[in-house]
Amino acid sequence: WTRVAFPLDDLRAVKAAAGVTLNDVVLGIVAGGLRRYLLDRNDLPAGPLTTSVPVGFEPPGAPVRQWGNDFGSLTTSLATDVADPWERLARISEVMAEAKLQFDLLGPSLMPEWLDVVPPLVTAPGVRALNRGRANKREEADVNVLVSNLRGPSERWMLGPALVETEADQRERDVQ
Repeated sequence: WTRVAFPLDDLRAVKAAAGVTLNDVVLGIVAGGLRRYLLDRNDLPAGPLTTSVPVGFEPPGAPVRQWGNDFGSLTTSLATDVADPWERLARISEVMAEAKLQFDLLGPSLMPEWLDVVPPLVTAPGVRALNRGRANKREEADVNVLVSNLRGPSERWMLGPALVETEADQRERDVQ
């Protein structure tokens, strides 16, 4: 888990120069960081890493929710197999556009609606069998990383037994 903040004006400048979306720019930054990290460790796979991107949606005319979020996710390429950053960003934008089109065609609520009608008695064994078949096979993972550009919690929080910190939290601790 990591959380990073970038100046919005800088992201918008890249967006305008490349003719892509702001989300594409965020994915391009993540892809570049992951590519560099894996190259430094001689562990960059030949194929591109993939990401799951949460997509919030609120149907038109929906009543105000009292709790929870309506969201789906789409899967797209991070094009980490492309060395040139501008070409990588263009590829990310191209694949992301197709993923958005498919998401729109299927509808954001398709999976939640299916899961509402398929009983757990049927789905649970299927999910367990699928996960057993993929155990320790990183090349068969559906996605390698989840990327969201939604603002996270402003206060420190726990992920299991680990305290999740921002870079500012770490700098503050280092100064003390």
